[in-house]
Amino acid sequence: MDIISNCAVLEWLALLDCNISPSVNIHAPKLKVLELKFLSCLNIDIDAPSLRTLAISSVRFRSIDINAASLTTLAKSAVKFRYIKLEVPNIQIFRTDGFFEAHMDFLSQCVGLYGGQMSGKNWFKNLRKLFIDIQLTNIRHGIALAFVLKNCVCIEVLHLEIERYSAQYEGESSSPLTRLESGYWFEQDENDHFYYELKTVTMNRFRGEPLELDFANHLINKAPKLQRMIICCDKHCSELHALATRSLLLRPSLHLNIVIESA
Repeated sequence: MDIISNCAVLEWLALLDCNISPSVNIHAPKLKVLELKFLSCLNIDIDAPSLRTLAISSVRFRSIDINAASLTTLAKSAVKFRYIKLEVPNIQIFRTDGFFEAHMDFLSQCVGLYGGQMSGKNWFKNLRKLFIDIQLTNIRHGIALAFVLKNCVCIEVLHLEIERYSAQYEGESSSPLTRLESGYWFEQDENDHFYYELKTVTMNRFRGEPLELDFANHLINKAPKLQRMIICCDKHCSELHALATRSLLLRPSLHLNIVIESA
């Protein structure tokens, strides 16, 4: 279905709670904001060179093609897909095998984490704001997040919705084999890469677990321009972990404002 092709001046579009077959084609030269929510189809083709904000939530599809070189804000959650293709400057095509679901997988494909010769490319060179769901104890998510932060070098705002292991996510388990090793973020501190543009970080459903604290400290260590870190504690955060979280307030910094909110 060709949703828009002749709307030359359209700047904002939202497709909400749609079941479209077989394909969704969105070609809009002036489109700046696109929201896809509760959408089910086979293929999605987005050609929007002026697109600056893309929000994808609870969307299921088989393949997606995205041409959005001006994208600066990406918000994503509950995404299921099989193939992905993005066209940005100097990149023609990237495809994945297998079936990926939710969390960091979508973004990981976009920055080339899993992809042979495409690995290491900067897919979203203009990305400024990133809103994602993540399991900070999951080894795959941790590696992907480190890779994304390294390659999306212009990110200024990072918003994390911290999730826990759940049987509803295919292929996920609480097995020790899927858990991120303690000390992973300390190892990342040893590299020479810094997040020079990162200024604001928000982490919701924070429980003060060791890996979460390690990541918070990692950002403080590696983001020299970080001005504000907002931590919203989960209602299940224990008193001991809450105390450990408050220890972040003791970090010496002249420019960083750390805010810790209780559930």
